[in-house]
Amino acid sequence: MSSQTASRQTMEQQRAAHSWNAIETYAGRSTADKKAFGREAKKLPTRIHTSGLGHALLFLNAKHHDKPGEDVLNAVSVWLTDGCGLLTATRPDVTKFDAVRDAIINGSSTTLRRATDEALAYLQWLSRFAEAEFGIAEEE
Repeated sequence: MSSQTASRQTMEQQRAAHSWNAIETYAGRSTADKKAFGREAKKLPTRIHTSGLGHALLFLNAKHHDKPGEDVLNAVSVWLTDGCGLLTATRPDVTKFDAVRDAIINGSSTTLRRATDEALAYLQWLSRFAEAEFGIAEEE
């Protein structure tokens, strides 16, 4: 998305576009992977509310070495760093997740609150698109 196009879109539109791109990368995946991605996207906001952004993302990183869980983590991390530009890498050699982790650990409480709010807003789009595209049932 060009910067000129992004500047004409609302933040909600940018979140929707970015999350839709993440969903589109799953077009050729197996049904099981699609459902797993949707479940992880749907569970993550609850984990964030329960434990905080840092704990929830670290849990996803540590416990879900499956591709769908890793892809949800990457989608959120890329959104927080490149998509909305809220967090930046302190070192050029780190992954997007590492940049998010470093910003959570070393940033201010204001930065953490803003990142948490932004991740939750982004995950609304990601989980709804996954639900619509992958057929994740409401009770799952």
